[in-house]
Amino acid sequence: MLEWILARDRFAHVLLTKADKLNRQDSLRVLRETVAAGADAAVSAQLFSAHNKQGIDEAREVMDRWLESA
Repeated sequence: MLEWILARDRFAHVLLTKADKLNRQDSLRVLRETVAAGADAAVSAQLFSAHNKQGIDEAREVMDRWLESA
C-alpha cells in the first residue's frame, strides 16, 4: 500500500495501532524503527490506540494539515 501511495507522490501517515498492548519501551522502539524506515520517503508514523484514545488528536492534526493544503 505504501508503494502505491508513494508512487503517486502522496504522503502517508502510519498509525501503529494496538499501542496499548506493548510496554512503553517496546512501543517507542517500534515507532523509532518505523520512522527510520520511512525517513527517505514522505512517510510519518505515530503510536495509536483507539481503546485508550491515544494518538487521536495527533492523527486528526495530520489529516487537518493535509486538508488545509489541498
